[in-house]
Amino acid sequence: MGERAALLLSGGLDSVVLLHDWLATHESKDLTALIIEAGLLNERYQTHFAKRHCLANRVHHEVLDLRGIQKLMEGLVHPQFTAMDEWDSVQPHGSALPVAIFAAVFRCHLEKIETLLVGLTLEQRWPNTSKFLDHIGTAFSLYAEDAQNVRVSAPFLDMSKSEIIKRGSTIGVDFRETWSCYMGDHKHCGRCSSCIDRKTAFAASGIEDTTDYQS
Repeated sequence: MGERAALLLSGGLDSVVLLHDWLATHESKDLTALIIEAGLLNERYQTHFAKRHCLANRVHHEVLDLRGIQKLMEGLVHPQFTAMDEWDSVQPHGSALPVAIFAAVFRCHLEKIETLLVGLTLEQRWPNTSKFLDHIGTAFSLYAEDAQNVRVSAPFLDMSKSEIIKRGSTIGVDFRETWSCYMGDHKHCGRCSSCIDRKTAFAASGIEDTTDYQS
């Protein structure tokens, strides 16, 4: 038996490439994808693609319901952000990403899963990212000495989004089966900050952007 691992999977470009990269480099397939649902505008699309990749590759997946996070943010964070906050990005107003990671670590702790993979990129790195990931993985053992530590790993933390696109291309990821847009429409809007980041990364990578944008 190999080491058990979980992967925080949003259905976005970075976490989908991370999923396929892990499958391509590990003989053991003992992987659980953890999908966050929090009532975001783009959630039905991201969850759709996250589940599609899991089903196509026979990866066990679980949904973690964090819709209550919006209630905590109401009155303190502008409504446009409580509906659009992105789990695998860092927003100027303060991302809810740490909450998602903590929930995933807790799930790993309960299931005795040793490693949690997160798709953070170089653009999403902040000064204490590595220290934060180390500490959150040991949080439960600080509370209870017999609790198992969880190793939180961010394999793409030193890679730009354009480099991740190149990696995804080499292992055959279909980027049309990913979702980046903050909006909840049937196509990527092409105008929100996440769409602009996606366009910029594809241009820098030299890989054709096959995303269907509205503009």
